[in-house]
Amino acid sequence: MPAAFDADQRARVRGVQGNFWTEYIANAARLQFMGFPRALALAERGWSAEDVKDFSHFQARLTPHLDRYARMKWNHHLPALQGLTERAVFIDAATVDLKAPLPDQAITYTLDGSLPTASSPRWNGPLTIDRSLTLRARTFRKGIASEVYEGRFTREAPLKAALAPDVRLSPGLKRTKVSQRFELAKDVVIPAGSPSTVASVPAPESPRADNYGLVFEGHFYAPVTGVYAFTTHSDDGDVFFIGDRRVVDNDGSHGEKPATGQIALQAGWHPLRHLYRQLGGGQALRLDIQRPGEASRPARAEDFGH
Repeated sequence: MPAAFDADQRARVRGVQGNFWTEYIANAARLQFMGFPRALALAERGWSAEDVKDFSHFQARLTPHLDRYARMKWNHHLPALQGLTERAVFIDAATVDLKAPLPDQAITYTLDGSLPTASSPRWNGPLTIDRSLTLRARTFRKGIASEVYEGRFTREAPLKAALAPDVRLSPGLKRTKVSQRFELAKDVVIPAGSPSTVASVPAPESPRADNYGLVFEGHFYAPVTGVYAFTTHSDDGDVFFIGDRRVVDNDGSHGEKPATGQIALQAGWHPLRHLYRQLGGGQALRLDIQRPGEASRPARAEDFGH
């Protein structure tokens, strides 16, 4: 029950339900995969009191149900493989350590982009990758195969800095607003002679407006040589460039959602360009940065210079 519901609203709730949109489900096996063990989670939500709901306890009670599905030969979703990211950039080598949540859940994998099968090589511990490749993995348990998980690993040399680390720039970015409708963020172009202001970090127009684009320009400061991750959160859409490299593509018409990209950078200042477009309705724009060896955090004015 949503915490925001008052007593009258709670009294009007008659139960819970789960829906399937079967125009995207091709056969009965896929229907089973989409429904189980999701139906158990729905029952857990609907029948358990708020003060006793515990996800770890639910997971512990899930295994006998998965065993029952396997005996009945029902296709079902196996607990998700852990340790594989969709895209990863590295400079010299990367280490991957895949984990299966259940002790009898075997992992197989391939390094040539082919589909893993039960007879593919078994995962036996951390793997060191020193070349660009696509790793595909799958888990198997009691005759049931999981979905295929894929990670694309790219080895790249650090992008050379445009300015040395000791160059002094003013904090923040140049910000230019273009008051017109753009179908995509990548289409935002600054008309000649447009005035600009200074922004501490990328952010949308305040107060909220419709049908405009924003361009943020300046330099990003990389304190050390290494791989940097950038995550944008936007509504309606944005694209983020370092130099001429599109690092994050979060374009298109959508509600607020994140997108992440990585790039190897030499220590110093790197040209940055961040394009954003707002159509109507909700708006959002935020940039998070993960420097080598650090946790991801919101961007700060000192990360940029102009």
